[in-house]
Amino acid sequence: MNKEEATLQSRIRTTLSFSYITSGTRQIRVVKGGKGPPLLLIHGANIGWGQWYKNIDAFSSRFTVYAFDFPNAGASSRLSYTAFDSSKDLLDVCRDVIDHFQIYSCIALGHSIGGWVGLQLALQDPEIFSALIVTNSLGFTHNVTFSQRLLSFFPFVSFLSRYVVPPDRKHLKKFLGDAMCDPSLLEDEFVDYYVSAVLRSPVSHPFMFMHACMDFFRLKSQFVLSSQLESLHVPTLALFGASDPLISVSSQLQALSSHVHITTHVFSDVGHTPFLEKPDVFNDAVFSWLDTV
Repeated sequence: MNKEEATLQSRIRTTLSFSYITSGTRQIRVVKGGKGPPLLLIHGANIGWGQWYKNIDAFSSRFTVYAFDFPNAGASSRLSYTAFDSSKDLLDVCRDVIDHFQIYSCIALGHSIGGWVGLQLALQDPEIFSALIVTNSLGFTHNVTFSQRLLSFFPFVSFLSRYVVPPDRKHLKKFLGDAMCDPSLLEDEFVDYYVSAVLRSPVSHPFMFMHACMDFFRLKSQFVLSSQLESLHVPTLALFGASDPLISVSSQLQALSSHVHITTHVFSDVGHTPFLEKPDVFNDAVFSWLDTV
């Protein structure tokens, strides 16, 4: 554990244990804490388990919390995004965490691409989760913002990530802050944690991850699950930040309007990361819904 991760951990009162499991050829860092039924936290992009640092204390009061780092996030193994395989590098990793800790039928909470992981696994195996919560998730529509469409062109992404938005603290802080409704809520300890993880060799630029998820001007087809959602039989809550700059919330809600078996909730004055921007409100919404399941 480096000093930046240790500093972020010091913000959490819950006693945490850290371990590694093997997933294929990858070493995956897993964090565990709390007591009670299992709750699996699935992070977004290449951010890592630390994105949940404002939520773990609340969640661990009722659950045994498991959080992990996907490859290229946190302290897990590195990979080249040019060889990125969503099945192997996302779905299989999450399955292997569940298998290793024998937490079948756990509750899962996924953010962004982590939400898609939860949805995809629940569609493939209805018994894998007892309940699923996704926040600002991919999977409901192929629509993306104009700036994200540009990330489908590798030469543009390569130039952007090297010369326009190089992976230094200034630009990575802006990347995180731009996803929020109020960037002033972004804390230095979290920025330092993320920067230190991204700059591990080889560098894991978030734009490269986003490019790996894109086809020509749109999300790759495997990330759009709208046509399959009628087959989703796991109780599901879809949370959104009303001011999310990365996804069209109106498009997401429209795509979900015919799926009455999926509960939706929208947070006002929140962007792409409601668990960071309004953690108490977010935690309460999760608990309130779980109490009805």
